[in-house]
Amino acid sequence: MSANDKTLIDDYLSVADDVFDVVRSGYDTRFSAAQIFTFDLGNVFFDRIANAARAFAAATLEKHGLNMVGDDPFMGIRKHAEDLTNLTANGALMPRQEIEGNYELLHRSIVEMIDAHDGEAMFDVGQCPINLRFSMRERIERLVDHPYPSWKPHTDSWAGEPIDSINCIIPLYHDVDGINLEAMPATPETVANTLSPFPSYDEASKQIELLPPYDIDMAAGRGMFLDPRLVHRTLLDNLGDLRVSLDFRFRPRLSTHTALKERLDVAPGAKNVTYVDYTSWREIGRTRRYHTERAIADGAPPVAGCAGWKNHRYDDKFRSELRPS
Repeated sequence: MSANDKTLIDDYLSVADDVFDVVRSGYDTRFSAAQIFTFDLGNVFFDRIANAARAFAAATLEKHGLNMVGDDPFMGIRKHAEDLTNLTANGALMPRQEIEGNYELLHRSIVEMIDAHDGEAMFDVGQCPINLRFSMRERIERLVDHPYPSWKPHTDSWAGEPIDSINCIIPLYHDVDGINLEAMPATPETVANTLSPFPSYDEASKQIELLPPYDIDMAAGRGMFLDPRLVHRTLLDNLGDLRVSLDFRFRPRLSTHTALKERLDVAPGAKNVTYVDYTSWREIGRTRRYHTERAIADGAPPVAGCAGWKNHRYDDKFRSELRPS
């Protein structure tokens, strides 16, 4: 890590608690700890989001020529996972040209929920596309050669996400008692290493010491925000046949720390191709249309262990466009 990178991390750490607390203040929390909180979506928002996610899954199956009439689209994705060209190695179901409109409806349902909590006042940048993630034990276990598998303790910054990115996770379906996520903070002496990029989660884990994990109650119908410092992982032992969830990230406005914000905006992580300005992010599905050059017929994205394993969402070649509706 360069001296400039270390200084930037140290300066962000000096305000990180305050930044996360601003987001926390916009929600009625169900569970709250230093680097994490959960909240109830409410039936209206949850139903809209879950229905839009199922419609996106159903359209994916249809465009692959898979007739799932009468079946739950989530279980259809589970059944036909190996046949889908837009399901990544990490289980994210990606938009393609044939289903861009279905993605936009899902994105719009998230915007409505975040807007209800004054997201525009909190966030400067949003992630696009959001991830509709299908977690299946046998697929996750294949990632033994992947440097960033979700079942190992990790932070998103280790894999190149911006050091100020705040992660939101919304469980939609699981067949166990709760979401199989373990979260644990790093010790104060090693917390700076949670925000550095590393070539793999194994290398990063050598640079931290962990405190005991939080006990998180996460039934479907709730959401969770994670601070970028919080180490977490998918628990395989508590993963049933299928978990479906949404995950997406934001970068905060930092309106009272303008000089720091300017430095964060030119840091390497801020160049991540999945981030767009928040004004555009919240207009997707309304005045902005999501467009990708990739079609379902183009074939599957790279898998772990192969040349070009990195998720194509992080490659400028596949940077998506937002066009006027």
